[in-house]
Amino acid sequence: MQNRGNTSKKLTDFTVSAEFIAQAEKLDLYTLHDVLHMDLRRMQAQEDFDYVWYAELLQILKDEDLLREFQDRLFYK
Repeated sequence: MQNRGNTSKKLTDFTVSAEFIAQAEKLDLYTLHDVLHMDLRRMQAQEDFDYVWYAELLQILKDEDLLREFQDRLFYK
């Protein structure tokens, strides 16, 4: 699995809403590295998880050319 993007980028470096950042922080996600290594099942079980927020997160990963890596980590751990 090759890392093609800059996973040290902070989520606050992207043009996203304050609500998006607040949601990410509730889920202990601060960088793309955090996102790539999160346990999605555990994340989905948390009260603060929201699929609209998740869709925006997936778009960020796509824009950073990290979506495939994220998907690979989910399904091939």
